[in-house]
Amino acid sequence: MKKIILIFSIIALGLAACEKQLDQSPISQMSVGGFFRNDADFDQALSSVYNSLHNYPWREFYLSDVRSDNIYGVGEMGVRDWEPINNFAKTIAVNTYMSEAWNSDYTGIMRANTVLDNLNNGKISSDAVKNKIEAQDRFLRAFYYFDLVKIFGK
Repeated sequence: MKKIILIFSIIALGLAACEKQLDQSPISQMSVGGFFRNDADFDQALSSVYNSLHNYPWREFYLSDVRSDNIYGVGEMGVRDWEPINNFAKTIAVNTYMSEAWNSDYTGIMRANTVLDNLNNGKISSDAVKNKIEAQDRFLRAFYYFDLVKIFGK
């Protein structure tokens, strides 16, 4: 009987002790709620909006210049990812360049909206800095929307 009571008490203590350890916030990542605290944080967030332009030159090359008469984009080593784009194929929805364009632009829009949502929380030191960040952010968001319309249409 003492063994059963001892086992149940150990199980009860073990279950009660683990609850506090399960409710921890991650120490390796910042959440949006605790991130925007000063000007440097807003600059870092604006850099992440710019980061969606990382593959833009290649995307622009494959989705526009390859389709024009400026470049003869047929590969010699078999079917390349850009050949359906070059040939105006109707089934390019799963093409890697198309999905990268879609994901990059919408990631940039999401990041720009996150910066704009947190811009008026009173954590920026001056109106000049706030206006600079807001102008860059709004321009980049408009640019991403323009790129989506240019590639995918209305």
